[in-house]
Amino acid sequence: MADDEVIQSDDPFLTAGELALGVLEGSDLAAARRLQLSDVTFAGAVEWWEARLGAMSEGAQSALPSDAVWHCCTDRRN
Repeated sequence: MADDEVIQSDDPFLTAGELALGVLEGSDLAAARRLQLSDVTFAGAVEWWEARLGAMSEGAQSALPSDAVWHCCTDRRN
């Protein structure tokens, strides 16, 4: 898939997940926020996603990449 391709979902449940993840921008974000305020089912879906994603992030540990990884990244950028 090209970087400039956009996948838009017609599934409100998936859109609620995108809102919970914080990946929506611009008019998509505004529309989702309006829907969250006006549609109880959509708002519930956002809460469901936030609860699931929040539980996943609580179990994740922070880790810093090794110097070797950083060197590899900078070498590839140059």
